[in-house]
Amino acid sequence: MSMNRLYLLLNKAGLMFKGHKEQGEDNFILLETYGNGTIHSVDINTSKRFSGM
Repeated sequence: MSMNRLYLLLNKAGLMFKGHKEQGEDNFILLETYGNGTIHSVDINTSKRFSGM
């Protein structure tokens, strides 16, 4: 599966969102949500680096 297809499916499932970081706005993948509202996520560029894409 291509990364673009994966991102499309993640977005369709509601697991991607736009957020802010030091360098500006970026797309993030939601990894986990806790009952207190805390979330764990990863930005797309980091995801690509870890996946070797």
